[in-house]
Amino acid sequence: MPNGQANGRTGRWPRILLIVSLTVNVLVIGGLAGFVVKWPRHDDRDVGHYFGPAGLKALATGFELDDRRELRRLIGGKRQQMKDRRIEADDAFSNLLAALRAEPFEPSAITEIFEQQRQASHRVMADGHELLAQRITAMDPDRRHQFADRLEQRYLHRKR
Repeated sequence: MPNGQANGRTGRWPRILLIVSLTVNVLVIGGLAGFVVKWPRHDDRDVGHYFGPAGLKALATGFELDDRRELRRLIGGKRQQMKDRRIEADDAFSNLLAALRAEPFEPSAITEIFEQQRQASHRVMADGHELLAQRITAMDPDRRHQFADRLEQRYLHRKR
């Protein structure tokens, strides 16, 4: 009998890994799809749609209107890179489905796909950090302090 199959049942780990993987994929693909669908309709005040999937929305929405406009311009310069990331996410999902349907099932394939997804998420976050750092670095001290005050107010409001 193959490992993990006693009495015709698979172990719990493949099911847990499946649920985690599907959740991550839905979040990533949903975030990217939402970005694609909403891109043309967003005005300069809303840059959070780009930074939301990376967990950086609170920072991005703390900027003043002119900084958000500049962030949006910078994001526009990364369109091809973002398209490549969407293709990468689609490929990862297809690979996940193939691994889940493979017989014999190879848990190591799932682990490898999860690692690829984790690396992709890190790249998205690094891109977001880079854009935010460009705007913060361009601020004079007064604007930077005002930005910090807005972030602090949002953080304190959220904790209530």
